[in-house]
Amino acid sequence: MGVGFFRDQEGFTTVGIAVAILLAVALLFSSAHVYEVNSCAAEIQEVADASALAAASVTAEFMIAVALCDAVVLSFSLASLLCTGVGAVALCVPGGQGLGGRLVDAGSDVLSARNSFAEKVSRGLNQLQRALPFLCALNAAAVASANDDDANRYVAVAVPVPFEGEPISVGATAACNEYAEAMRENAADLADQAMRTEEAAGDVNEAKMRGFMADCGSDPDYCMYQRAASVGGLPVASNPVYHSVDTWDFSVALERARAYYAYRSTHETAINSSVEQQANASLRRIFYRYAAERLQDGFVHDDGAGFSAHFPVMFSKTAELRESSLYSRELFPVTDDGAGRVMHAFEGCPKATGWHERGSVAQLEEGGYSVCPECKFTAASLGDVAAASSRIENGFEYHYRIVAQAASDYQQARQNLDPAAAEAKETFSGLLDGLRDALSEVAGFRISADPPGKKGCVTFVVNLATGPLPSRFANPFASTDAQMGLRVAVSGALLQEDPVADGADIITSLTDRIDTSAPLAGAGKMALDCWSGLLSAYGAGQNALLDGVQGLLADIPLAGSSGLGSWARAGLEEAVEAAGLQPANLSALKPALASAGAVTEGDSGTFSVEFHRLQQQALRGSSPTGTVLDGLLAGMQSTAFDALEIADGGITVATFSMPIVGAQVPITIALPPSVSSAARSWVEQAASVLRSLAATVESERVWQ
Repeated sequence: MGVGFFRDQEGFTTVGIAVAILLAVALLFSSAHVYEVNSCAAEIQEVADASALAAASVTAEFMIAVALCDAVVLSFSLASLLCTGVGAVALCVPGGQGLGGRLVDAGSDVLSARNSFAEKVSRGLNQLQRALPFLCALNAAAVASANDDDANRYVAVAVPVPFEGEPISVGATAACNEYAEAMRENAADLADQAMRTEEAAGDVNEAKMRGFMADCGSDPDYCMYQRAASVGGLPVASNPVYHSVDTWDFSVALERARAYYAYRSTHETAINSSVEQQANASLRRIFYRYAAERLQDGFVHDDGAGFSAHFPVMFSKTAELRESSLYSRELFPVTDDGAGRVMHAFEGCPKATGWHERGSVAQLEEGGYSVCPECKFTAASLGDVAAASSRIENGFEYHYRIVAQAASDYQQARQNLDPAAAEAKETFSGLLDGLRDALSEVAGFRISADPPGKKGCVTFVVNLATGPLPSRFANPFASTDAQMGLRVAVSGALLQEDPVADGADIITSLTDRIDTSAPLAGAGKMALDCWSGLLSAYGAGQNALLDGVQGLLADIPLAGSSGLGSWARAGLEEAVEAAGLQPANLSALKPALASAGAVTEGDSGTFSVEFHRLQQQALRGSSPTGTVLDGLLAGMQSTAFDALEIADGGITVATFSMPIVGAQVPITIALPPSVSSAARSWVEQAASVLRSLAATVESERVWQ
């Protein structure tokens, strides 16, 4: 066929196969070697990512410290206001003046602790905020250094975005201070006014109870109701019975008396047909008609703002009869028997036949009248008609007189009570206005921060280790004499919210550090419980505030005759409900990896603007000039070394003291171990390396 040994008829040769195999093997080993080199070089990116996360975590921890400071300041402010507010309520309660005064003092002490802590917080947070750029770089350098081994030596510098923060203000408490001062100035006056109100209210309640018992409260024992039913036969419809003094009032007794006398004036009969009994029955009817007439002038007026009453009291003896209008009324028949003039008790007297005129008791006592031998009528006959029933407890008039006196005492007590209560309410209302202003001030101000790194951090990492390339896949087609040079990586980390299921865990950690083993009672324990509750429920907002005031009020007995304590409680709860305290955002910030461009996007700081400029130049292929780190590294070093002098694993932002127990609780942010000794060298070395690298690297390779 004419085909050679190394070639078939289709052109496939042994040499060709050998060349193909050789090329495949060369490509395989070369690719493996390239992959090995790239993998070795890429390790720096993992270090850069870890360093970026570490740098951003510093700002995240700073924000936790801000939240803790806000929680303490807010809870101190609220605890102070609630203690003084509840103390004012206690001042209005009988026997509560001592506790109220101690609560007012406790509220003042808590406010002083709040103001002292607020000054430390403002100073500490701002000082620490200025150090954050360095601390972010420090944390990144520490993480990078932790990855060193025999073949790698890393240095890193992180730049927070934004690089500079806004000043942090804790805020003054003008309204709180004014309210506390007003409480101190008015506490004694309020307690005195409340005491006078309570005394007057006790007199009011005692008088009303006395009147109630005499009218119908003593049933089935003697009282107006029982006497009207059993002696007078007054119908049930006109003779109601009340079983509670709270539903009874003096007008009930007045209407009962009116019905009783009107009924008896028309239904009174003699117990037998004797002249004496018929005369007595006639005189009683005259008395009852007179009483019914007199009671038409009676009244009871009670509009809540004031009370007035008039219970006419009928005569019970001749001397009192002479002072009445009945004394001069000509009601009694007069006869002339030839021997002289005779006045009779009633027209039916056997000796009164043919009477031709009427006379009065006054005329009878003037003289010229003989005593009728049948009815034996004298001035005392009428004057003493109600003597027994007015002096003995089985008489209606006896209990009526008690009611009349009780109504008079009640009116006098109300006249003493109403001005005293109005004065106390005016004082308390003025304090409530101050409390509302203070709550509005507190609710409207919360500590917030926009620190360096609030958005995230950009981290630059350099591997200073040099040496031969990896040779596990060395082959004749790839050189093994090449050296690995400096490797550089850039990474970014954004701060994102991390919602927590129970954000109070962070807050309650503060209370866990307070020693409450010492026995506490009274106002001290109430104040501590109030503050702990507000701190623990920091994220609950308005609900926590309401729970706090109700928890305090639960320990105060509000029973009292005047009802001033209950009124004050309702006013306090209304003021607290109107505060509108919003819950705190307890979502923690956590770092998440992102491109450096995403971190700096939207930031107007010098670093971010310069970073984007150089990035765009590199993408366009032009030669960037300068370095994004110019002017920043020196600034980072100069702002934070002072803070490191006192740092031992952490920097204390501020320390607060709970005045009730005196415990000192610091709020700190953590730092890497041995930071004081290594911090300067870590950051200074990284800064020096990056500066020299930026100055010497070939421009066309900066953004590879």
